[in-house]
Amino acid sequence: CPVFCWQINTLDHVARRRRTDAADGLGVTGARTTFAATAATVVFVIPVFLAGAVAPQIRRDLQFDVAQLGVAISAFVAAQAVLSGPLGRLADRLGGRASMLVSSMTSAAVCASVGTLVREWMDLAACLALAGTANALGQPAASRAVALGVRRGRQGLAFGAFQSSKPVAGLLAGLAVPTIALQAGWRAAFLVAAGASAVVVLALLGVEADPH
Repeated sequence: CPVFCWQINTLDHVARRRRTDAADGLGVTGARTTFAATAATVVFVIPVFLAGAVAPQIRRDLQFDVAQLGVAISAFVAAQAVLSGPLGRLADRLGGRASMLVSSMTSAAVCASVGTLVREWMDLAACLALAGTANALGQPAASRAVALGVRRGRQGLAFGAFQSSKPVAGLLAGLAVPTIALQAGWRAAFLVAAGASAVVVLALLGVEADPH
């Protein structure tokens, strides 16, 4: 009888725990980590998405051709492709939050630089290469943060939300054209992106550091 009662109590505890987990969704910590990683990833890629969205205005003002625009955009992808391996290992050493902070601050600085300092296509290419470098560090860091900050039974939901970050970045870049770029200029759009990125940096400071 004692063994039978113990088994009944154990099964009841497991059932209550499963109901609690289902009600909690990701949980407070998991939801905060997922939201931070998703927002940070939007910040990592917004420079290149925004550059593509306002490309006609940039080309007209800085007077460069489509081929030069292609090189500038490619600089982002090339930097990420070349540096993802070594910077992924660096993300493991620094930890998810620290790496996301560095990448977000770099992306904010890139947006501010494009909005104030860029005068020719090579300047834009250099800025986007730096943004690609930040993304090469930030992407594995964000994935690492979600993997460590969300319990295993909820990682499908967490990574599903996390994967929405790039479509969201594309959406925001597209919306910036009629709402900001056509009203106040493409430089203003990058400055707004820099300000929004700074807000994400502040939010990341409240995320619990993950174990190295």
